[in-house]
Amino acid sequence: MLKIFNKLILGLIYSLSLLTLLYVFVVQPFPINGESMKPTINDGDILLTYKLGYRFGNPKRGDIVVFKSPEKNQCTNNDKCDFIKRVIGLPGDSVIVNSGKVYLNGILFEEPYAFKDQKGVKEVIVEDNKYYLMGDNRSVSFDSRDYGVVDKKDIIGNAVIRIWPINKIALLKK
Repeated sequence: MLKIFNKLILGLIYSLSLLTLLYVFVVQPFPINGESMKPTINDGDILLTYKLGYRFGNPKRGDIVVFKSPEKNQCTNNDKCDFIKRVIGLPGDSVIVNSGKVYLNGILFEEPYAFKDQKGVKEVIVEDNKYYLMGDNRSVSFDSRDYGVVDKKDIIGNAVIRIWPINKIALLKK
């Protein structure tokens, strides 16, 4: 009986260790709080974020990324928190937002997923290792138009799948 108990305890320890390693280094659930990514992602959704991808590669245009908030006054506990936005501008890109339209390197960028607004910005040249990020629901999104580009080191991972609510489980599309 003691052998079975020891094996159960050891199995539990191994399982918890593996889950902890997966959570810290590979994949992490991310609950959505807010409307800035509607219609793609809704308040109350829970996503899985893949954390390893950007350690070995770079974000791509259209990726939905989780990153550390650039401004702590946007967080409810007045500390750093995590945001979620879509990658629009890559290093070296010229980004202009005018009358709700995004121009990348002088060409209109088509965004069928975005709810547009009239907020605009003058030309921004995205520096090396930085990314221009915007929410899909532009009228309520606090994004790179407000706080500027985001450093790659602050990007936690790529949101890849919605796991909640259960009836909407799906891969997130670019």
